[in-house]
Amino acid sequence: MFKNGLGILALLSLTFTAQARPRIELTGTDQSGGQAVNSYSNCVGHIAAKVAQRPRSNPRHSALPTVGRAIYSYDDSAHSKLEQRTVSYSAWDGSQWTPAQVQLNSVIEEEARRANLDPLIIEIIVKHESAFNPTATSGVGAQGLMQLMPETAADLGCKNAYDPVQNVAAGTRYFADLYRQFGDLSLALAAYNAGPGNVASFGGVPPFDETQNYVASIAGEYLSRRKKRGA
Repeated sequence: MFKNGLGILALLSLTFTAQARPRIELTGTDQSGGQAVNSYSNCVGHIAAKVAQRPRSNPRHSALPTVGRAIYSYDDSAHSKLEQRTVSYSAWDGSQWTPAQVQLNSVIEEEARRANLDPLIIEIIVKHESAFNPTATSGVGAQGLMQLMPETAADLGCKNAYDPVQNVAAGTRYFADLYRQFGDLSLALAAYNAGPGNVASFGGVPPFDETQNYVASIAGEYLSRRKKRGA
């Protein structure tokens, strides 16, 4: 009887522990696919946050990385011209798929100009999300250079997320919307990664290791490389 009681208590403890853990679906590419190491983006702007229960606070995350930092505007940035980078992909010509190439740096520069964002931050996001691979696909279905989930891509009018021009246009527009919403580099990155609902719910960068690493890595690189025009 005593042993049976201990077994029941252990089972209840395991059940409670499993229920207490946050349920969050993180997408993106990882080392196993030979793509970006630090890529976890949800990029789901119009889908409810995927956290079932708020986890207990973690003292390791009491100091959130680089909160309070701004992104330079397109006109203020010295990076209006990026390093030249050509990517190959398959383009649909109306009847068949054909090999194509595009100057990715020019695409990023143009979409950043339209969004009035520093092209450098978009280039860094693309690097971390897909390692500049237009065909990158995560285990949960995030697609292309900026790792758009199919639902988000559709919401943003992106018909082919593996098309570099469509993907960067949609991803840049989405990130710009998040930056306007939160007004902060780290919070916009966290929202791109874990969803804006989680950022609003936690009142800052969510205490998920993946999101914390994502924000610290991209924000850290951007802040170390950014430069004002004329400086």
